[in-house]
Amino acid sequence: MAEEGRSDPDPDEEIENDRRAPTPLDATQALRERRFLVTALIILGVLTLYISWPFLPWVLLGLVFAYVLYPVFRRLASWTGKPGLSASTIVALVALVVGTAVFLFAMALAEDVRGIIEQVQDDGAGSLIEGALAEVLPKETAQQVSNWLSSRAQTFVVDAIPTIIDMTIHVTIGIFVFGAMLYGGLALGKETIQWFWHLLPMRGDREGRVLDEVRRAVDSVLYGLVVVGFVQGAAGAILWWVTGLPNVFFWGVAMFVLGMIPNLGPILILGPGAVWLYLQGDTVMAIVLIVGAVALVGPIDNFLRPYLMGKKGGLAGPLVLLSVVGGLTVLGPMGLFLGPLVFALTIKVAELAWETRNAEAHPSKGNGA
Repeated sequence: MAEEGRSDPDPDEEIENDRRAPTPLDATQALRERRFLVTALIILGVLTLYISWPFLPWVLLGLVFAYVLYPVFRRLASWTGKPGLSASTIVALVALVVGTAVFLFAMALAEDVRGIIEQVQDDGAGSLIEGALAEVLPKETAQQVSNWLSSRAQTFVVDAIPTIIDMTIHVTIGIFVFGAMLYGGLALGKETIQWFWHLLPMRGDREGRVLDEVRRAVDSVLYGLVVVGFVQGAAGAILWWVTGLPNVFFWGVAMFVLGMIPNLGPILILGPGAVWLYLQGDTVMAIVLIVGAVALVGPIDNFLRPYLMGKKGGLAGPLVLLSVVGGLTVLGPMGLFLGPLVFALTIKVAELAWETRNAEAHPSKGNGA
């Protein structure tokens, strides 16, 4: 009989306590547990990636902005003493700057569309298309192509409406995802990195080396793509303005985006711009635009990009082109950033693996003897 004042132990509670208590593992059990955890981690990681894949570009964009703005956040947080408030302030400022740029871009685009609509209302769509095609095609061929395009225009607009609605919804959700990742990357970035390195089965000195190499790889992509794209876009916009072409801001932004693609970039816009000037009878400005594109914009891509990406990330010129084109083909627009980053990280990890192998083969050298 149990003593008075004491209750019998609960069997379920004893079982639960046994489960929580640490138990020694032999080598076979440890290996089995490790395999199970690794398999579960791979499966859950794949599911996580699959679920977040539609908005992965926005996630990565938010993390890139967080990486770039982290020094500003750290200084602001040390001044205010409130990391959450500092991160919110930076997110608000980014939203203001990006929102202003998007507004100006939309206004420039709306101005172009308004001009096209007014011209269509005055001359008719068929006459407008035929007049443009007649500059480069025989008159009869231009008329046939114009009639075909005019008959297809209404159907194209109607079919494009659902796509435009879906794109608007996707972009709206993506903007919120971007803001959340930017805030999280700033406010929780240090803790996340520490947690990640804690999971890696590497020595402390190697963890620091890997982190340095990751930073160099990210910097190489940012400098080689974003900075070069900005410089090329600015140079192209100056040429656009000098030659008297309209909507400098709109086409400058477009050249900045295309400027991230090696060996193509702004020429995809400057070339048609020169053709347009020639068709308008302004041959001198067309020649100025072509010469400026070759002499001013071209060297930026041929010399500055390989120098920056080779110096910081160890990527040679052919690898830069392959990584960007391959990334765009496989991953879409976000591959423009991920492609070079994966290539750069692959080179860095391969170098570390080779150093580790040499250190194991020659332990005296690894110990500094």
